[in-house]
Amino acid sequence: MFNRTEVILHKNLQDPKGLSLHAKIRKWNPTLAEKIKSIRVADLFWTNFEGDQKEFEAAASDVWWDPVTQQKDLPGSDWIVEREYHPGMTDNLGRTGLEALEICCRRHLEKSAVSSGQLYLFTGTELQKDDISKITEALISNSLIHRHRIFDHIEFAKHARFEASEIAPKFAPPKLAAAKALTIPISTMSDVQLK
Repeated sequence: MFNRTEVILHKNLQDPKGLSLHAKIRKWNPTLAEKIKSIRVADLFWTNFEGDQKEFEAAASDVWWDPVTQQKDLPGSDWIVEREYHPGMTDNLGRTGLEALEICCRRHLEKSAVSSGQLYLFTGTELQKDDISKITEALISNSLIHRHRIFDHIEFAKHARFEASEIAPKFAPPKLAAAKALTIPISTMSDVQLK
């Protein structure tokens, strides 16, 4: 069973990750930073869970949500950047999330997996997609270890992000390049050909 969990600080609390990113943008490009009204950062967890939905929801609420400081519903924003690890990269937060689910479920979840990522929610009516791309490539997503997608608020609302068809590929084993065996007739080759 596939699930996507989005967790963000309550809207009435300051977001340290968002404030820190905004400060970095101010140092990097003050003109661009002026277009940004606010930045909020949400944690993402994609889960392939070997149990039923009720068991997952009970465990996930213990693992990922603190009702005092966090909420599940995302606040409105103009632009959204979704960042995740490339397949095969070490995901310590995902690994820890799986261990925490096992503790809450009180059993080993051999066939389960958790992958983590972040959502960066930008508010600013003057921001353009090109602005968000520049910020993302410079300060949010390292192309060697991350991949990202940029959405405006309309695209994000239509995005089937909670559908199994969107989540399942994250847990597919990486495709390996097909190796082709060649037969080389070494015994019939001359010394020049062997060099």
